[in-house]
Amino acid sequence: MKKSLEVTEKAIQRAAKKAKETGKPVVVAKQKKEKPAPRQRISGKEAMEELRNVESDLTSPLPAIRAKCLDCCGGMYSEVTLCTAKQCPLWAFRLGKNPFRKAKVMSDEQREKASKRLAVARSARGK
Repeated sequence: MKKSLEVTEKAIQRAAKKAKETGKPVVVAKQKKEKPAPRQRISGKEAMEELRNVESDLTSPLPAIRAKCLDCCGGMYSEVTLCTAKQCPLWAFRLGKNPFRKAKVMSDEQREKASKRLAVARSARGK
């Protein structure tokens, strides 16, 4: 124990004597509170590197938002759907879809090319 915090028998006796004379309790020794270690500041680049190094299944923002909403609703999918916290900034994205994304409109030519690419990909996968 540090010397400043040690309480000797004589100090206790003096405190008891003083307490009897004044009628008030006397504090013999106070322990000093230790200051918490200062927070380590990191730059934005370092923070992003830390996030990249963390292994996670949530590689894009929408699944991460969905996971947060599930966490907020106690893991119940039905509660996420019925969520009434419309002031929450994630509310519009709670179902794992971006409601502001416009539907892709394809011409007949584009559909035909896409279907051919899909057929080639499926046949290559089936090998």
